[in-house]
Amino acid sequence: MGVRASSWAWEQPVVSNTKLVLLALADFADDEGLCWPSRKRIAEKCGISLKTVTQQFAALEARQLLKRHANFRKEGGSQTSNTFQLLLKSPPPPHT
Repeated sequence: MGVRASSWAWEQPVVSNTKLVLLALADFADDEGLCWPSRKRIAEKCGISLKTVTQQFAALEARQLLKRHANFRKEGGSQTSNTFQLLLKSPPPPHT
C-alpha cells in the first residue's frame, strides 16, 4: 500500500461508491499510484457489485483521476487484470 496514494485518494472531491473504489485502488497502489487488482477483488473489498465497480472505474476516468490499461495473456490472448494508474499529479476536478 502506498501512503502517498491513500492520502491523495482521501483528498479527492468524490463521494459514495466512487470514493470507496478510489480508496480501494489506492490501498493496492504503490507510491506512484500503480496497481492491478481484479474487479472481483475490488468488489469484494468494497462490498459492492462488479457492475458498480465498472461504473465507478468509468466515473474516475471521466474525472481524470484514473487511467486503465488492459492486459492480455501471452498464451491464448485472454484478458487478465487491468493495470490502473492513479493520476496523483492531476488537479482535483470540481466537486459534484
